[in-house]
Amino acid sequence: MSGREPDLYAVLGVPGSAGQAEITAAFRRKLREHHPDLRSPDVPFGPDPDEQLRRIVAAYAVLRDPHRRAEYDRRRADTAPGPPRGPSG
Repeated sequence: MSGREPDLYAVLGVPGSAGQAEITAAFRRKLREHHPDLRSPDVPFGPDPDEQLRRIVAAYAVLRDPHRRAEYDRRRADTAPGPPRGPSG
């Protein structure tokens, strides 16, 4: 995972330990909030609501597929800060 890659779990608003049902429910909730035909006109959006919708769909595409999610989780773990390493000995 590069420093520029978004946290897909954060995009959907779920923890990394979320199960498939929780991910799907979060995706559907976010889709309703951000879809141009479904969102409330009272909800303020940033400069590009379509880009936010694309991020939500892309995050779900990865997290719903067990193989893609496992690969994403491996990349996330590889870039996660680890405990400080002290001098050996």
